[in-house]
Amino acid sequence: MMIPVGLQLYSIKEAISHDFIGTLEKVKEAGYDCVEFAGYNNMKAEVLSAELDRIGLQPYSSHVSWQQLQNNLDEVAAYSETLGLKWVVCPGYPIQSRQDCLNLAELLNKAAEVLNEKGIQVGYHNHSHEFEKYDGHYALDLMLEHAAEGKVYAELDVCWAQYADVDPLTYLDSLGKKAGPMHCKDINSNYKDLKGEDINVEVGAGMLDFEALFQIAQKHGNLEKGLIVEQEAFTRDPFESIAMSCRYIRETLAKMNL
Repeated sequence: MMIPVGLQLYSIKEAISHDFIGTLEKVKEAGYDCVEFAGYNNMKAEVLSAELDRIGLQPYSSHVSWQQLQNNLDEVAAYSETLGLKWVVCPGYPIQSRQDCLNLAELLNKAAEVLNEKGIQVGYHNHSHEFEKYDGHYALDLMLEHAAEGKVYAELDVCWAQYADVDPLTYLDSLGKKAGPMHCKDINSNYKDLKGEDINVEVGAGMLDFEALFQIAQKHGNLEKGLIVEQEAFTRDPFESIAMSCRYIRETLAKMNL
């Protein structure tokens, strides 16, 4: 089974802003075989695709804002197809009501209609506010309930689920086939005492049971959809941290004979 292991490039946004291509080369050196974008440094898709091919990184997924999906979908689709993306993921949406959940589902359904024709899947990445309840249901569940089945997936950020006091294991299991790539972000056990990005830590160095998470993903046939590392706070060199996370994931998969 080929399991893509990628890095959300927002993790190293400062390095990316200073040396885009050189940083991508370091991501490859850290052990990753693919990346999830959070912007393209104003590069043409053809040029970026050629550089990634040279480096040996797959352009696997990209976070694209809801505003872009709403207002510039054709341009998003054209760039994503040329770049060679497998996934386009909306990284957040302002949800304050049940209707907002339905509006988000409609937006993602329309995006999927266009992107699926180009072989690109559509996902939605949660933070903690998607676990607010409306009419007794999590916002994320309401969105998925009204999204086209098999067209829109949840890119579950397991750290933010835990931060919202939702058990990531139970929730990932409840998603079943609606789960897309998993955002592998670990969280410090004392997160209740921390603020903002300080809750974050290298994958395998926090409180989450990633082997159990991977087993649930495997049970539902979702591991091949990808494992995407994201880290937003560092206590050591960021490239050392991302290498540690990648190594831990690969060692865990090997332990599972995958």
